Amino acid sequence: MKSIRRQMALSIGATAALLLVGGGAGLHLTLREALERQFENSLVTKAQALVIASEVDEGEFEIDLDIQAFAGFGSSSPGDYFEVFDREGGPLMRSPSLGSSDLRVPEGFAGEESGFDDIVLPDQVPGRAYWETFTPSDDVEDRFSGIRILVASDTSQLRKTLRTVAFVILAFGGGAILASLAVLSFVVRSALKPVDRLSADVQRIDAHRLSRGLEVDDLPVELQGVASKLNELLARLEKSFARERRFTSDAAHELRTPLAELRAMTELGTRWPEEFTAEHGREMLEVLAELEALLDTLSLLARAESEVEPHLEPVDLEASVSESLDRFG
Repeated sequence: MKSIRRQMALSIGATAALLLVGGGAGLHLTLREALERQFENSLVTKAQALVIASEVDEGEFEIDLDIQAFAGFGSSSPGDYFEVFDREGGPLMRSPSLGSSDLRVPEGFAGEESGFDDIVLPDQVPGRAYWETFTPSDDVEDRFSGIRILVASDTSQLRKTLRTVAFVILAFGGGAILASLAVLSFVVRSALKPVDRLSADVQRIDAHRLSRGLEVDDLPVELQGVASKLNELLARLEKSFARERRFTSDAAHELRTPLAELRAMTELGTRWPEEFTAEHGREMLEVLAELEALLDTLSLLARAESEVEPHLEPVDLEASVSESLDRFG
């Protein structure tokens, strides 16, 4: 059985759930993009700090160890790494955190001046790398022009943060869906109270209470038209029932007199059959004719009041007259 309440609850609940899921997914993607962009910006900042701190001293390429430690590339910070490569791709310098290991070169490292890529770090954890091509500012002999620096950092903490954000959004979204369903159930039930009241009023109507009708003023605008039409229908039904009662009363009153005459004549003929004459028979036939005419009139009135169109059909007048003459003698 269809239910307006159930259909509204399911439709609005599904819409709210889709909006919450879509909003949560959009929020997660936005936060993820922002955190990843922030992470990449930190890689660029570290790389530029190392580039600025690079120098050529007595023909050797160097980066100040204090700057390396400040940027997080010391041996005690295994999550951040950098490595400098010469123009031929050979290692030129590496961070203390790398030890004797080398960073895995990303796929686009050789063909692009700068870029980002995901790599696996020496400690076998996922990381994000950034590289760029530069020339030390004091390289007057142009020995180190076009060298490249590759900076990489551990993304484990970033991934953990993203998982935490996803869990919070999921938990909040689930709680919001449950709360919205509870609120929605209350709102739908409250909104449909006028419909329930109208349904109860209609069910209380019977043939003896048609004149009471339905209360229209207290109903919402959307239901007032329905209630008004129902009241009009009830008023027409009340008039129809009153007309039927009046017709029944009139028919009973009109039939009482000829039936009483027929009964009296029949009783006389039964008690004193020797006094029953042809005159009495003609009088009974006259009463029957009046009764038949009365029944025809009442039938015509009933059809007229019920707005039934008369049904016309051809009649064999000669046969009808002959039948009548044979009946009366």
